[in-house]
Amino acid sequence: MVEFDCNYAKGKWITDENRPLYSGFGCKEWLSPMWSCRLTQRTDFEYEKLRWQPKDCEMQEFTSSNFLRRHSLSQLRDEGHISRYSIKATPGVQDCLHWCLSGVPDTWNELLFAQI
Repeated sequence: MVEFDCNYAKGKWITDENRPLYSGFGCKEWLSPMWSCRLTQRTDFEYEKLRWQPKDCEMQEFTSSNFLRRHSLSQLRDEGHISRYSIKATPGVQDCLHWCLSGVPDTWNELLFAQI
């Protein structure tokens, strides 16, 4: 695993021709005609090709598999995946320690937001 010592707050927006990873036009196939994917009222969409580049370091492209491999947070708790649908669970068992209180889900959200 490669560790990066980047200051992600300092950098600039650069054009990336591999973007957009998602375009507002892509959702037209499953939205009804009354919805618009691009309600920004902008006439230019070049901003969709921009990505953040931190100064003096390379930021890896986000991939979900890499993220999960590096952050095995939920594996640290044996009840991290228990619900009534789990193999370990008995009927009626709920994982309220995990999902109703702060902890793993909140931390996962913060890690995900930091990556975005």
